[in-house]
Amino acid sequence: DGMWDGNPSHYFGVGQSALHCIKVSMLAAGIETFTNILDLPCGHGRVLRHLQHAFPRAQLTACDINMSATEFCARTFGATPVQGHESPGKIALQGNYDLIWVGSLLTHLNAKVCMDFLDIFRANLSRNGLLVCTIHGRKVADRLRNG
Repeated sequence: DGMWDGNPSHYFGVGQSALHCIKVSMLAAGIETFTNILDLPCGHGRVLRHLQHAFPRAQLTACDINMSATEFCARTFGATPVQGHESPGKIALQGNYDLIWVGSLLTHLNAKVCMDFLDIFRANLSRNGLLVCTIHGRKVADRLRNG
């Protein structure tokens, strides 16, 4: 796992933080549970393992440009693997997800590709679904501006 830095507290803490963000979003939206979850990019399941535990009845979909990572998530967490792609329109998602989790992906992309991904997310989100994305915040923007 490329996200493993040898520090289990940090690694698992990131997944727990993601789940906390999702649970707070659920409260705000009045949603009690999910049945169909997409994790994109899933990596080797740093967040997906927490989603599996929190929503044991949900169907999980793991999508990443690194197919060995999605295959790991399929074997380990029972997720449906989907091959990611740099061009969002080439990703074969099945749609109707009631949770789409996107951890830090959009931070690393240009504006056009971000918009393309947002279009794909909108097209694949169920009517009352929840899209939860993380991006760099004001501190990073300030740091970039100030060198």
